[in-house]
Amino acid sequence: MKITRKRPRSQSRPSHDSSTRARRFGDYHLSRQEPTIGISHCHFCANIMRMAKMPLEKKEYHFKAGAAKDLRGTLCTVHRAILAACRESPSWSMWAKISMSKAAMQRTIEVKVDYAMFLRLALLPRSRKSVHPRYCGRMVDPSWFDMATLKSWKAICDENHPKCRDGALALSCSETASPPHLLIDTQRMCLCKADSLETGSYLALSYVWGASTQLRASTENLAALMRQDSLVASEHAAKIPQTIRDAMGLVRALGERYLWVDTLCIVQDDDTVRSAQIHAMASIYAGAVLTIVAAQGENADHGLPGISGVSRPRKYDQQLFRVAHGHTFMHCPDAPVIQTPWSKRGWTYQESLLSTRKLMFIGDTVEWRCHYAVFREDIQPEDLCIPISAQEQHQSSPEAKERLLLDSRWPRIQELNAMIDTYSRKNLTYPIDILSAFTGLSSALAGIFDGGLLYGIPEMFFDVGLLWIGRGNDAGRLRESCEHDGGRHGNGHCPGGSVDGVSTPILALPTWSWMGWMGFVHPNCWNSAWDYLKPKDPQGTHTSKRTVPLVKWYSHAKLDSPYRRLIPNHWRQHADVKPKNVPPGWTAHKHTDKTLHGTWSHWDWTLEKEHVTGYYPLREPDYFYTHESDPDSQFWYPIPLVLPPQRGCVPPPGSLISCDTKRAYMRLGERIRPQSGYLHVSIYEDSQPSRWAGVLTLHTLDGVTLRAATTRPEGQVNGDIIGRTAAHTASTVCELAAVSTGWAYNDWKEYSMGEWELPARPRVGDKYEWYNVMWIEWHGGVARRKAIGRVCKAVWESQGLEPIRLVLN
Repeated sequence: MKITRKRPRSQSRPSHDSSTRARRFGDYHLSRQEPTIGISHCHFCANIMRMAKMPLEKKEYHFKAGAAKDLRGTLCTVHRAILAACRESPSWSMWAKISMSKAAMQRTIEVKVDYAMFLRLALLPRSRKSVHPRYCGRMVDPSWFDMATLKSWKAICDENHPKCRDGALALSCSETASPPHLLIDTQRMCLCKADSLETGSYLALSYVWGASTQLRASTENLAALMRQDSLVASEHAAKIPQTIRDAMGLVRALGERYLWVDTLCIVQDDDTVRSAQIHAMASIYAGAVLTIVAAQGENADHGLPGISGVSRPRKYDQQLFRVAHGHTFMHCPDAPVIQTPWSKRGWTYQESLLSTRKLMFIGDTVEWRCHYAVFREDIQPEDLCIPISAQEQHQSSPEAKERLLLDSRWPRIQELNAMIDTYSRKNLTYPIDILSAFTGLSSALAGIFDGGLLYGIPEMFFDVGLLWIGRGNDAGRLRESCEHDGGRHGNGHCPGGSVDGVSTPILALPTWSWMGWMGFVHPNCWNSAWDYLKPKDPQGTHTSKRTVPLVKWYSHAKLDSPYRRLIPNHWRQHADVKPKNVPPGWTAHKHTDKTLHGTWSHWDWTLEKEHVTGYYPLREPDYFYTHESDPDSQFWYPIPLVLPPQRGCVPPPGSLISCDTKRAYMRLGERIRPQSGYLHVSIYEDSQPSRWAGVLTLHTLDGVTLRAATTRPEGQVNGDIIGRTAAHTASTVCELAAVSTGWAYNDWKEYSMGEWELPARPRVGDKYEWYNVMWIEWHGGVARRKAIGRVCKAVWESQGLEPIRLVLN
């Protein structure tokens, strides 16, 4: 028997049988599908109730109910509606395995079809007097939000989550923070100067602009917008989109007064103010008492449905199921945040991560998200104080990992790599906004990564940062240059310069950074810098690759600038430290519990996607290190930290970098491992075109000529391939510049390296050693990146290397 509340149905939930007859049952409608035969000893019903009664504890519970065909054949018909709902799972079949589980520190029950969660069930109270915590489900009004519930979430957070309550205030009042310039006064309905207020308390709005024509603050209309009632009773009022109107009403309904919205609180044609406010995004969103997230709708005219007295009603459906003994469960589906335009935008990505507390309007429902909780209107909140990154049901989510990075006391290059991969996949109406839309995050990360980020690359890991690789349909296209108009909040930065009196074109977004290219970034391309962290699980060590600095990098704004700033690039400065000479604050510990071997596994594309596994020696060091600021984290060697009273440093703008290095010329070979999706191409010596040299990962195949396909080489001697018959001179010649060196152990399985399985790759000794090289192309006096790759050490050092001053844009 299935119970449905009388309200419009959502397309995302299992559909109802329109032929069923309904009869009245209390406050709900029972869908009469067949006579109910409740069996008191039904294992399905008994176990689902047993799980519902389990206490909130750090234990997981699982129950394998059986195959769908067997469950349908039982005499108990009470749980038939749950099985019927499971039919809409993509994994459904008559032979599908149905199971139930209850995660640690979670009251809801997950019903899974072939181990993929399809239903999340919460037990409803049998009456209004039922107040036991096991009754975690809650019925909600299908048309309007309960404002008392929304207010209670903030009260719970204020009382139980000191980091949420005090963290925003601490950041907004710190020396490095920049307050908002303007705010919307929702009582006087006009703009006001933020620095003239007695209280610094305000809410912020995160929303999608879309194609909506909307009012923007400018130097011309600013005075008019600061007059009382100018946002409701003037010619400007009609230009305010519905989402901003509803947000102003929500602020008043929550008992607050001030709201920050980018279009109205940033003077769009004042370059000085606009630039300052863009760089202040981190403190503006982090300093807000709460961020209102309009996550549904295609544009700013969608509004925030469901706020009584403010906006139009919503249409929200709840699906109910009856099990034995009169108990009722409610399906609590996850809000479809990942499917919304808001979740796919670059600007809103940083707004979400920088916000300490969010009230998210999505799928005609509302959620509260902060450092310690996800509150939903259909589930009773818990008074817990466990970080989201440590909660079983949330810790594997991208948001939890990103939160872990932003809350960290030390630099997590792996999580930063993943964050940049996620951000690079986001949409931007104006591609050149890639830098501006990341500025707030860069400011926040400057307090974690010593030296900050330069065009999205951490300066302390600069050598590794230059080794990024990209892919995607547009990965071979450069982003717009400085001649194009700016995007949401202004123009790109464009330095100038000349060589011998000839003007040199300088791109606003440099090609040496991932920001300069379309496409997304490989999530593990910086894994050669993971070696400083001692993982809690030794099996978490996935690579033996190492990157070693070779040159000193400098940053400058113009080609002819007399000043060049040294880029720190010093994450390995203590890699060879002795236990008795550790830096201040660090402690050395004898590593007595070594793990000798790890296990690798991956899909081997050359074996028709066969999954292969093996073992590798870990070679763990004799000592590990901890820092007094975070004794629970362990490191293989000390790394630079940003500690109070130090302040995070945001590097000054400058799209040019330079170094003194050496170059050589090679020829492109054939493409290798095309199944990987990356453009890995072998390269060969120019003077000895039969000698394999290494591999490049290209951005695009446009404008290049690869070597013609050849037969498999018959053999090799000292890395020289014997037996090739293809024409060698037809392929493109590449100018390669050395940027760093690297190595990996030969007895590991470095499957992410395109050349690892090639017969020509040297395997002499313990290590495979190489030079990291960049394929460059000169434009006037500056070079641009065309590809990144590796040349094996012996081949590179045998070339007639030419010293050069490399200037990259």
